[in-house]
Amino acid sequence: MLAACLLTATGAQAQNSTRSPYSQFGYGVLSQEGGSYNKGMDGLGIAMRSQEGINTLNPASYSAIDSLTFIFDMGMSAQFSRYTENGASKNARTASFDYAYGAFRIFQNAGMAFGIRPFSTIGYNYYNTTTISTDPNEPASKVKSTNTYTGGDGLTDNGSTGLREVFLGAAWKPVKYLSFGVEGGYMWGASTRKVVNTYSATGTTVAINSMAKVYYMKINTFNFNAGLQVMLPIGKTDNLTLGATYKLGHSVKSENYCNVISTYTASSTNDTTKFVIDDKLRLPHGFGVGIAYNHGTQLTIGADYSMQKWGSLEYPIFSSENNGDYDMMSGQLKDRHKFTLGGQWQPNPLRRSILQRIRYRFGVSYTTPYIKINGQDGPKELSATLGFGIPIFNNWNNRSVLNISMQYSNVSATGMIKEQNFRINIGFTFNERWFMKWKVE
Repeated sequence: MLAACLLTATGAQAQNSTRSPYSQFGYGVLSQEGGSYNKGMDGLGIAMRSQEGINTLNPASYSAIDSLTFIFDMGMSAQFSRYTENGASKNARTASFDYAYGAFRIFQNAGMAFGIRPFSTIGYNYYNTTTISTDPNEPASKVKSTNTYTGGDGLTDNGSTGLREVFLGAAWKPVKYLSFGVEGGYMWGASTRKVVNTYSATGTTVAINSMAKVYYMKINTFNFNAGLQVMLPIGKTDNLTLGATYKLGHSVKSENYCNVISTYTASSTNDTTKFVIDDKLRLPHGFGVGIAYNHGTQLTIGADYSMQKWGSLEYPIFSSENNGDYDMMSGQLKDRHKFTLGGQWQPNPLRRSILQRIRYRFGVSYTTPYIKINGQDGPKELSATLGFGIPIFNNWNNRSVLNISMQYSNVSATGMIKEQNFRINIGFTFNERWFMKWKVE
């Protein structure tokens, strides 16, 4: 059953959707990390530990997994977006299967987790048109210029693509108040982006010409993450947890090319110039710190800060100067910072009332952009989330949870498209008693 779920998730990841025009820059729109447990708190988790869920934001948390259970977590989402520019608006809807995780206890004070998750998504389709007067004395003599932008997994596919990762991680708690974990993963993905500039005349018999730039990117690489958590008791039922994470930056095996195709309708000819760049892309170093206050199992409040060092990396860009060139350039990316505040409250986990046992979650975050657009910083993101963890009861299991969260985000930059998103995340955490020893009298 588990293998079938992971195979289904692998195929379904290709459906991970976005329609954001900002996904044409850099590596696409970076996906929110974590599972349904974290998403209910807007991505909080560096200092979180739970026996009931899988916290992939810090591999050191895997040592908290209960020794009697196997946990499987899978999630999906639906997003409703509104894009606004110069008074005009456009709506879009997308849906996706997001991730699948599994976790279990290896031995006392040690746990393991594995799964598949998205890293980034790319998917957009839009155009703009301008009219150019070629002769001020002849109003009818005008040229219409249309730029069409599409991104997907093939030259004619406007679907959504990006990067995905399968991972395996383990954590060990050598002493009572300290846990550390490591995680390795394999990342892969490919995307095609296309920009077509078409010139057509109105009021004259001038022929139509066009120029297309087709960008292709393919990545295959390995990742390595590490994490640390320190638990500090501050009372009989209260404790403070400090967390830290590190993600290794490194070169990746990659293929990049840019085809510049000029079409001349009058002569029925095409000219194609191909530029190729291989194995020059890099992924950034990443750092994160977090703190969480826990009052028994009833209340958790925490804060996270994370940073990705994109600013020191180069990215391939086509320049039309000097007869055109496609090369690695600096200044296209910038360091990305994220601040998150959130928490979870469960009124009374021992009561029979379902309302007393629901986990009520909240979170807010602020994220700076990692891309630059025409030399200007890309859009920042403000988001807020409300979530619920609803226990599932049956005759043999009362530890599984249905996780539902609703997130609103505002993505904007001065003079650029404003993007508003409303996302519904649904996750199922199956917490099964696989390793329980039964006593027969």
